[in-house]
Amino acid sequence: MGRNSASFVIAMLAGFACGAVVVPLSHQLKPAEIAQIVDNTGVQAILDDTFGVNPWMGQAMMLELLQQPLRLTFTEIPAHAQLAQLADAAFIRYTSGTTGASKGVVLTHASILARVDNACRALRLTSADAVLWVLPMAFSLPRQYPGLFAFGYAHYHQQRLIC
Repeated sequence: MGRNSASFVIAMLAGFACGAVVVPLSHQLKPAEIAQIVDNTGVQAILDDTFGVNPWMGQAMMLELLQQPLRLTFTEIPAHAQLAQLADAAFIRYTSGTTGASKGVVLTHASILARVDNACRALRLTSADAVLWVLPMAFSLPRQYPGLFAFGYAHYHQQRLIC
């Protein structure tokens, strides 16, 4: 849960690497909206940049990540972690809820990999290419994967641009 930043994207990638299902939330959501999403998903931990509402005021630890500290709060600690399977959920993106309560769109690891493969083939991305991404990074992270897969690296600018 946080603002559009490189730290937020890196934290989400770390979540994927740990086998977590990532549910990005805007720091601008109202407490009732956050509570609805948290109840719907069964979130076990919240990683936030301390600029929004954290629905749990329990035990938290601060993590220093690049130039932005992040707060990690567990609702419950899983007994043991299992390796994620291709059919498992990887990412849940919530809609804006303009016609009612927001709804989660679930992407599996397999569907993300299929999107990446299709995008890399269609765009013919190679390590000689560069992709400029100006949309909110955290809420469309799977769309950044083709560049990461084709190039093997990404450079995230730490400053926010205001247009």
